[in-house]
Amino acid sequence: MWQEVDLCNYTTNTFYSGTRKLLGKQVIHSLHVHKDLLFAGGSLVDAIAGKVFLLSTKAVIGSFPTGFDIQNIAINSDFIYTATKCGFIELEKVASIKMAGGGHAKITSLTSDINELMLFAASSDGRIQASARNHKLTK
Repeated sequence: MWQEVDLCNYTTNTFYSGTRKLLGKQVIHSLHVHKDLLFAGGSLVDAIAGKVFLLSTKAVIGSFPTGFDIQNIAINSDFIYTATKCGFIELEKVASIKMAGGGHAKITSLTSDINELMLFAASSDGRIQASARNHKLTK
C-alpha cells in the first residue's frame, strides 16, 4: 500500500492499494511530483519503464517508454528527463506520454491544425488524441 502524507495538516491518505505493485513487476527507482501528476520510474519491463498517475484521482493516466531502466526523473513544464546507470539521459516531451487505454492501439494518422498549435493522433481503436502546444493531453 502506498500512502501520501500531508506534513502541514498531519494527515495521511491511501494513494494506491491492492495486491499488485505500483509499477507491476518493475522495481521503482525514482518518484517525481509535478503539478497534479506523479511520475514513477523504474526497471524496464515490456518497453515501459515509467507510469504517470493523476494525484487527484490516483488513476494511471499514461506511461512513457524508454530503452533503459530509469534511475532518476526530472520534469519541467515541457520535458521529462530520465537518467540511467549507463550515463544516458533521455528526453520526452510531456505531451508525448502514451495515454492509458490507448497503449496497445496502432497510431494510424497524425495531423496538426492550420496554426500548428494542436497535434491530433488517430488510432486503430477509433480514438483521437489531441496534444496542445502547451503540452497538455486531451482525449
